[in-house]
Amino acid sequence: STQSTWELKVMEPMKDVHLQAGIDKAEEERKEKIIPQTDSTMVSPQTKAEKAKAEESTTGKPSEMMADVADRDEAKTSVADKGKETGAIEAKEGTVSKKLGEEKKEKTEVGKISDLLKTEQKESLLPQVEIKELTPPSNILTAKSQDEYAKPAAEKMKIGEEQQALGEIKTSEKATEEEKKKENGSNLVPPTLMSETKLTSESDGKFYLRTKKYPGHVKLIGLNYYYNKRGQLRSCDKDEPFKFTTQATYEQICVAMVEYIQQLLTFELKMKEMFVPMKEDNDGVVGANNIFLSDDFYENPNKCLLLIQGTGPVRAGIWARYCCMNDSLDIGSVIPYVKRAKAEGYSVIIFNPNLNYDPKTKERIKKNGSMDAHCNYVWEKFIPQSLPNGCPAKELYIVAHSAGGYCTSELRDRYWEEFKARVKGIALTDSWMSEGNTMEQKRYYFNHVYFFPTSKKYQGCSLDDDWRKEKEFSSGHTKHEYTSGHACHLIFDLFKIMPLMLSLIHI
Repeated sequence: STQSTWELKVMEPMKDVHLQAGIDKAEEERKEKIIPQTDSTMVSPQTKAEKAKAEESTTGKPSEMMADVADRDEAKTSVADKGKETGAIEAKEGTVSKKLGEEKKEKTEVGKISDLLKTEQKESLLPQVEIKELTPPSNILTAKSQDEYAKPAAEKMKIGEEQQALGEIKTSEKATEEEKKKENGSNLVPPTLMSETKLTSESDGKFYLRTKKYPGHVKLIGLNYYYNKRGQLRSCDKDEPFKFTTQATYEQICVAMVEYIQQLLTFELKMKEMFVPMKEDNDGVVGANNIFLSDDFYENPNKCLLLIQGTGPVRAGIWARYCCMNDSLDIGSVIPYVKRAKAEGYSVIIFNPNLNYDPKTKERIKKNGSMDAHCNYVWEKFIPQSLPNGCPAKELYIVAHSAGGYCTSELRDRYWEEFKARVKGIALTDSWMSEGNTMEQKRYYFNHVYFFPTSKKYQGCSLDDDWRKEKEFSSGHTKHEYTSGHACHLIFDLFKIMPLMLSLIHI
C-alpha cells in the first residue's frame, strides 16, 4: 500500500488540461478519504495500510481503501483517454479547415484565369468577324477576285474619313462664326429686305421671324413668345398666354408682332408691300410708310375692299394690338377680312394712316404726316380708274375702325364725285362719320353707311331708335377693340345684299 500511494504522489501530471483537472479532482478526493481529520490526532497511512492487510488476510476480501485506490486509477486512465481523443478531433478539424481554405483560393484563382480567357477570346473574335464580312473565303475566290472584292471596302473607308474631316471643318466654321457674333456684341440677324425673307414654320406650329426690316426690331423667339396655329400668343417655355410685365417688353413684343403679321400678309396671303410716298414725290427716294395690295389689285374689275384702322400705335394689318396679344390674330388683325374677301372675289388694299414718322430718321414722312394726309395720298395714287396704275374695280367697299371713320368722311368730302359713284357700302366698327354738308351727301349717308358698335345684345341685333335713321347692328362684344374682329362675317353678309337694297331704294 505504501508503494502504491507513493507512486500516485510521484506520478507526473499530463500536459493535457482536461487530464490535469481530472487528476486534481481525484487527488482532492483521495486526500479527503485517506487523510481524514479527527478531533484528537491524525492517523498515519502506515497504520491504515497495516489494518487493511489484516482485514484482507482474515476475511479474504480486499479492503475499502484498496478498492478506492483502484477506482481512482481507472478514473485517471479514462480521463487521459478522453483528453487524447479530444486532441485528435481538434487536430482533424484544423486540417479540414486548412484544406477548405486552400480549395477556396484555388477556386478564386481559377475564376480569374477563366475571366481573362473569356476577354481574350472576345478580343480575338472581333477582328475575325470583321475580316469575314469584308473578305470572302480563299477556297472560293481567286487572288484577283479577292483584290476586287477588297477595293470597295477600302473606298468606303476613304469616304468615311473624308466625311469626318468635312464635319470637323463645318463645326470649326460654326464656332468661328459664333465667336465673331459674340465679338460684335449681338446674335441678331442683320436687317434685310422683305423680298429676301422667308417665313418658316415647324411641325408644332411655332413660327419664327428670321429678319427685321428696321434696326431695333426683335424676333418673337428672342422674347420667349410665339404664335401657335390658332394665332394665339404663347410663351415658349411654359406655353402660357401673354402676361404683362413692363411697358418696355410690351412694346418690343408689339414691334415683333407687327413684323410677323405683315409677313403673313405677304407670304401666306400673297399680298404686295408698297411704300409711300412714291419716288417721284419724295426726291427720288422710296418712302417709309408701307401699305399692302392683293395680287389681283390691278386686274380685278369687279370689287375692291378698302381697310382703314383707327388711330394710335397700330400699323397696317392690325385692328388692335391688345387683341393680337391677349386673344388671337383672328380678332385683332385684318387676316380674316383678307381671306374672306379673296374667297368672295374682292381685291384688297390696306391703309396705314398711323405711320407718320420715318423709323430711321425720326422725321415726318412727306405727304403722309397725318391720318387724313395719308388716306388722301393713297386714294389719289391707287384708287382712280383714270390712272394707268389705278384700281379697275367698279364697286368699292370700305371697312373703317374707330378714327378710320373720320378718314372716310374726309375721303368723301374731297373726292365726292368718284366716291358716290363707286363706293357702294361703308361699315364702321365702333366708329363715327359725319353726315355731310349737302342734302345729297346726307342722303348717301343714310343709304350706304352701317354701324357696328359695342353692345350687350346678341350679334347682329338691330339697335335702331325711333328718332335716329342710322342703321346700327350689335357687333357682338362690349369692348371697343373687339368690335372689328367679331363683326367680320356680319359685314360681308351685309355687303352681299347691298346692291339689291340700293336698287330697291332707287325704285
